[in-house]
Amino acid sequence: HLSDSEFSEEEMVEFYNRDLANQFGNLLLRVTSKRILRDGELRAEDVPNDYSDHEKQLIELCEQTFNKVLGRYDEYNFQSGLHSLAKLLGELNSFVQAREPWILAKDNSKHEELAKILNIVLNACRNVNIFLKP
Repeated sequence: HLSDSEFSEEEMVEFYNRDLANQFGNLLLRVTSKRILRDGELRAEDVPNDYSDHEKQLIELCEQTFNKVLGRYDEYNFQSGLHSLAKLLGELNSFVQAREPWILAKDNSKHEELAKILNIVLNACRNVNIFLKP
């Protein structure tokens, strides 16, 4: 196994195929399907500010991870940064699995709860995407 500062094209391909294709792709599909985003968008005014403690912890984890990745990239330690992103994607997938937005989307009374979940996950995905650009 390579040290974090070393770069291996084979390891990058494996990482992209294993972690990104599976975790990131699956996460995006689960929160952007037409069943969930019926009108194709999530407006800021639809998202309430009353996040639960668990949701606040996940938001904080996202911020900490993005700061860590930025630091790793500044050090040219790309593999460590990418592995941190993969770990975060796993946490986000667990969050989505537990909250089941596809079930919430069927109940109009759960619209605010669904909007909070989507806001957290879509913002995190947007940031992950930024870090994955070459």
